[in-house]
Amino acid sequence: VFFDDTATTEIYTLSLHDALPILILIMPDILLSVFSNDRELIVLGITPLRIIGSLLPFRGFFLTSKSFFQAIGKARQALVINLLYIIILIPVFYFVPLFMGIFGVFIAWPIAVFLSAILAGIFMYLEVKALDKGIDQLGPGY
Repeated sequence: VFFDDTATTEIYTLSLHDALPILILIMPDILLSVFSNDRELIVLGITPLRIIGSLLPFRGFFLTSKSFFQAIGKARQALVINLLYIIILIPVFYFVPLFMGIFGVFIAWPIAVFLSAILAGIFMYLEVKALDKGIDQLGPGY
């Protein structure tokens, strides 16, 4: 479905990122049963799926922050945010399972998303602060 403007698209994207974790937290077994009928596998997947689902809103924020920088014409910052995510993701996927075993494999992605969202939030905070300062310099009426 395509929408007329970017704001509407972002609202639907964030809504999905807010609704999906709720579904994952409420009925992970039903969602997992779509992919397998093996009850043991479904039971093993519930905790990792809940961990992943609980951090999906941070992924939504991360994606929105990249869109924000692209929308204001700062593609370089959007690229840096994306590269930081990859730079964080690779070592996390390597080191976390070394210390936590198979459970570490399941939580490595949420850890990387959370850390990337924090960095993206810092970037956005600094940019919004700079934009506010620029607007203040324009004077009243802007």
